[in-house]
Amino acid sequence: LRHVMALLYSPRTRRVINLLFFFFFLGSDNQTSGDPLQWETELGNAFLGGFNYSDGNLVVPRGGFYRVFLQVAFEIPECENQALSCSVLALSEDYPEYKEILKTTDFAECCNCIKTLYTSALFSFKENTMLKVITNRPYIISKDEKLVFFGAELLPD
Repeated sequence: LRHVMALLYSPRTRRVINLLFFFFFLGSDNQTSGDPLQWETELGNAFLGGFNYSDGNLVVPRGGFYRVFLQVAFEIPECENQALSCSVLALSEDYPEYKEILKTTDFAECCNCIKTLYTSALFSFKENTMLKVITNRPYIISKDEKLVFFGAELLPD
């Protein structure tokens, strides 16, 4: 994946055409519902690509239109119906408090299985907008980087 997620630079216009941030979940056994998920930013398929990461927040490097994407896989240990949800929240000068901008939900009706939630959408962000991910069941998130990831891609002008 690394070769796909590189900064694209145009020598003709001398500017970055595309910025991409991609990283995977760094699990924590003491994480509780509502806490921002912590992400790996250096190992495996993680890639910062011009973005900054601070305390669970992806910091947008410049204003523009971005495609935000999120996939979370839950490892369901018990045979009971479980509501699952994941949200991306944004904080900027336009949103002085974190505002939910993207959400996906589902129910798990299986036991000893994996249930995957995926969502993506396009947004206009100002520079330094902060994005974070929360979920209602962080303690059953898979630790497999191929199943759990979060990112944003700056779209060309």
